[in-house]
Amino acid sequence: MKKYLCLHPLLFAIYPLLFLWGHNKDFIGFSQVWKPLMIIIFFTLLFFLIVRLLLRNTLKAGITTSLLIFVFSAYMQIYKFFRLPIFEEILLIRHRMLIPPLAATLIYALWKIISTKTDLKNLNIFFNIVGVVLIVTPIIQIVGYNLTTLPGIYGVPDRESLNFTCKNKTGLPDIYYIILDEYARADTLEYHYNFDNNDFLNGLEERGFFIINESRSNYGQTHLSLASSLNMRYLNGVKNIYGESDDRGPLRDLINNNLVHELLERQGYEIISFTSQISGIELTNVDWYIESALKMNQFNFLLLDSTPIPTASRFFARFIPVKPIDHTETVRDMLNYLFDNMASLRKIENPIFVFIHMEVPHPPYIFGRDGEHVILGVKPEKELYIDQLIYVNKKTLTAIDDILSYSDRPVIIIIQADHGPGSEELDEQGNNESFLNVRYNILNAIYLPDMDGEQEIFSRNQTPVNTFRIIFDRYFGTNFEILDDKSYYSPWPHPYQLKPINFEES
Repeated sequence: MKKYLCLHPLLFAIYPLLFLWGHNKDFIGFSQVWKPLMIIIFFTLLFFLIVRLLLRNTLKAGITTSLLIFVFSAYMQIYKFFRLPIFEEILLIRHRMLIPPLAATLIYALWKIISTKTDLKNLNIFFNIVGVVLIVTPIIQIVGYNLTTLPGIYGVPDRESLNFTCKNKTGLPDIYYIILDEYARADTLEYHYNFDNNDFLNGLEERGFFIINESRSNYGQTHLSLASSLNMRYLNGVKNIYGESDDRGPLRDLINNNLVHELLERQGYEIISFTSQISGIELTNVDWYIESALKMNQFNFLLLDSTPIPTASRFFARFIPVKPIDHTETVRDMLNYLFDNMASLRKIENPIFVFIHMEVPHPPYIFGRDGEHVILGVKPEKELYIDQLIYVNKKTLTAIDDILSYSDRPVIIIIQADHGPGSEELDEQGNNESFLNVRYNILNAIYLPDMDGEQEIFSRNQTPVNTFRIIFDRYFGTNFEILDDKSYYSPWPHPYQLKPINFEES
């Protein structure tokens, strides 16, 4: 019995994932790709083996599987193609109009393959060649990108030279670094959103937090902001190397292999990161990487949206009691999981550093003031932002109470925004005063276990780049220089084209 190499079902199956990975390579790392890749390979092989048992013919089973995978993977692209304006002027295509002819064509093709007496060896070879050609381009993109990306950490001090010992080895504090994405400063909320946030700020102060009332972000983009704060440095080194690039891969590497993580790990800390739905800003190179049961991130959503699964789930939910796939509901559940489980780490023996990035009150607006679902289009964007912020306030205070109540060690809690909202207009030069104040004025609140009203350790306009410098000096006996507090603007398409902002003149 002849044996034929039938690789094309696997090649066709993994191509959509590789294609998406290749086009998002600066945001997506292998840690986010390997699980869906294994799932795709497993179910492809399982389906192929089932068809092989039914047809008792390897070539027919392989070609049948590949055709089904091709139609499944290409359907949404075909649908989007016929929804282009040039076609909509003639006829508005809907799923119920597209599916019958596609299904009829597929059924006819499958019948011809299954019933044929012709040797399918040449067709199998052709399918193998097509499969190889499909995956070659994204593989070259991914491998080439990772080979040409400069290794190492840019713009940070020599790590080997930073050796230090804690003043009090027996009293190492747990450290929580909580990022609330696009959380505006109190005066910004009052002036631009007509909202008084004093209830939340007073709640923080009652719990012992110091509010840095005039704090600003060092950068106006999340990747830049976190790469700077977690490495306690400005990003001049990255700017000098990547000035004209739009590649955010170096920022992803700076975040995932940050200096704060390394210095704390030397002191015996266990590094813990909660999952984030945003690609490229997760800490995955850690001791504990905690995912919700949903285990969905931005790449998973992107991959799922490239298939007809969400559309099919909404269709069948009309007739049978199944829950449709809803990204909004998934993100809601994930964010609530993060809030509800911040304090779940108290049983770990060693001191811990916990990094949590929450994409709220940043849009999409999925929470009302009491956590209810939001109907878009009913309220203006600013009201939706405030409603979501109010819910975030409630959940944050509850999480803080849980952390302070359950921890057996002293606790440091840092609650910061990466930057402010981006709802105001920005001119091409980035000089719009209203935008700059909204975008850079941030919430910055810090709880130290032994502060006791000692506020002089923080300046009135301290920025995130100095946060861990102050903490390391106070608790670990270092002597970091406190940097001048500066802010830099760069347009989204060119993150490294950084220009200093002078707020006094803006």
